[in-house]
Amino acid sequence: MKERFREICDDFGNNKNQTLLSKAKYNNLSLRVKSLRVFVRYLVRVFGVRFSEFILNLLSKFRSKDSPSYFVYLIHLNLFRIRFLKSLSLNNFQESLTIKKDWAKYVIKNSLSDVSIANANLYLSTMDIRNPQKEYEVTHAKKKFYIYGPGATSDPNEKYSDYTIIYLKPFPKEREGFNDEILFLNSYYFSNVVEGNLRMIDGLRKRYKNVYVSCMTSNLPNEFERVHLNSPGYIASEMALQRILGFLLQKYGKFDCVIDGFNFYLDKNAYKNNNYHKLTRNKEGMIKENELCLSLAEHDFLFNFLITKEYMEQVNLIDSHKFRNIIDLDNGVYLEKLFNSRDFTSLKRV
Repeated sequence: MKERFREICDDFGNNKNQTLLSKAKYNNLSLRVKSLRVFVRYLVRVFGVRFSEFILNLLSKFRSKDSPSYFVYLIHLNLFRIRFLKSLSLNNFQESLTIKKDWAKYVIKNSLSDVSIANANLYLSTMDIRNPQKEYEVTHAKKKFYIYGPGATSDPNEKYSDYTIIYLKPFPKEREGFNDEILFLNSYYFSNVVEGNLRMIDGLRKRYKNVYVSCMTSNLPNEFERVHLNSPGYIASEMALQRILGFLLQKYGKFDCVIDGFNFYLDKNAYKNNNYHKLTRNKEGMIKENELCLSLAEHDFLFNFLITKEYMEQVNLIDSHKFRNIIDLDNGVYLEKLFNSRDFTSLKRV
């Protein structure tokens, strides 16, 4: 199963200030808008980011009075994204950062979507290291969690059996001795593997104390709980670890935590944990470099690194030496290591 490039648009779900007129005008499913979206999708998939930038740049100069403003806005929106990907494909991080900030400012100024504007504001505030951090109070007795990730090189360590262990995918082996087991599923895995699989759903209910899902659109089975995302959007969005940390802090306040198997993509094989069911692995058990780099670009790797640093100020990290060595890195050192480890030139064709 392969993840491919897709165009972007604004999300108008539950928009507080949307009038009936704007609902008709800003319709992502109108024939005109759908045609543009499909055009952008296959333009990039077939011809790559450099030629696509050239074509969208020509279209962005289109200023017909008969053309809906949202149509022109979407051209600019996708042009920002393609320019961002092209800069990364040339290993020009500073230019890509400038483009991303300009993109966020453009959305704040021109979008009518509350969701998109909130996402842009979250990105800019996170990138501002002077932004004051939120303090979380302990709302329950202090909890202890063991987050087991896709880069772990061994089974969960039973030294932490009195912790609640958290998996990101169903763990294939039966585990005994841990206080509780919790499962967090992302939208992609839930939609492609779990949804509609009644036998699997029943098995997950029986094994895990809680099953949390970050899918915002699917109807969830009974006893599955939806995790609401932190200002999601196309400029930047939290990855799995960051979603879990934010959720736990919101629910429990400060807590003790062991974090194992999160290398922030500095390892060549970022998903070396064979117990981690990754749908985009090839026959050799690896993930194509351009798919991995596209995911990093879409979530925004620096945004996720910085927001993890914010969250860790409120978490009592136990042991977790490999994770600690990475999260304590200077931002510039992390970026240098990441660009040495990953081949962002693969983004030329997505």
